Amino acid sequence: MRFRKFDFSFDIWMNFFFRYSNKFSKQKLNLLMYLFGIYPIFSFLIITLKSREKISPNHMAQILQHRGLLESISNSSLSSTDESLSSSSLDTLEKSTTKPKSHVFTRKSQLYWKLFLAVFGVTVMFFARINMPDNPVAGIEDRVLMAFQGLNNWIHQDSNASYRRIMLFLCATQIDLIFFTTLIYWVFYGKTGRLPVTIAIFYFIRALVQSLWWSPYPAGYYWNSPGFPSFVAPYGRGSDFFFSGHSGFLVLMANEWNNWGKKKMRNYVLMNLVYTIFILIVYQAHYSIDIFTGVFFADYCYRRIDSYKQHIDQFFKNLAKNIETFFFRVSHREMMKKSI
Repeated sequence: MRFRKFDFSFDIWMNFFFRYSNKFSKQKLNLLMYLFGIYPIFSFLIITLKSREKISPNHMAQILQHRGLLESISNSSLSSTDESLSSSSLDTLEKSTTKPKSHVFTRKSQLYWKLFLAVFGVTVMFFARINMPDNPVAGIEDRVLMAFQGLNNWIHQDSNASYRRIMLFLCATQIDLIFFTTLIYWVFYGKTGRLPVTIAIFYFIRALVQSLWWSPYPAGYYWNSPGFPSFVAPYGRGSDFFFSGHSGFLVLMANEWNNWGKKKMRNYVLMNLVYTIFILIVYQAHYSIDIFTGVFFADYCYRRIDSYKQHIDQFFKNLAKNIETFFFRVSHREMMKKSI
């Protein structure tokens, strides 16, 4: 038998009330429930439930019987607490076969929830303003890089040079492999110009931001060549920190494979994204804020371009048509001149 959404919460409240109603007076019981926050919370839930549909005594007994709480409640507690839960009502309940009505999320219950969320949000904002940080920081202090400082010291040791090169080689090679695989698949099977437009806009905004804001190199920065070149992730010192193009590029690729319906390839790209983020942090090739911003901005950029893909495709179709028409006219004129 199917029950209402807040039955479990209502059962806890009723069980608490029935068990301790004989041991405490009504004033003490209410005071105890207010102190522990039980009464306000469950009263709010009960009001919300009543605003959807009135709870009958039979349904209340049905809830308690389903949870196995009627066995722990004595007949005297039932009679002294609520006269509606009589033996005749329970007999009627056992004979009844009708199912409870489904929920109807009314405007009144919606108002209760919005008021609750509004009060909760204002409370959180109030305490957040009180606890504003005031840390005396002389320069950039990245807690994430500090947490991985031990691994950064490990890769800088000469005895670990081979591991250092292999780890960096795997990171850059996987990015190159994903790039060329995605490019080839898009050329033969892609049906929209969403991918190249998204990559162009992402890297254009990244270049614009980097021309306006610079940051110093991290103390443990390392991005030297492992002995094999990379097309997408070039090696050497570069202060293009904010925001990360390595992580953002992989987010774009993962979104494109997901839209193509290739879940396995998408998961492969996401696993390489996790590994790339690990390498960027350990090698201190980026600050953590660079990686964080790169991931979320790439996802936002992709989704915004995807919502306008029809207009973008129509623009490129018209552009290609005009270019073909122009070259056709030019070639036709040249042929006419030669014929004359």
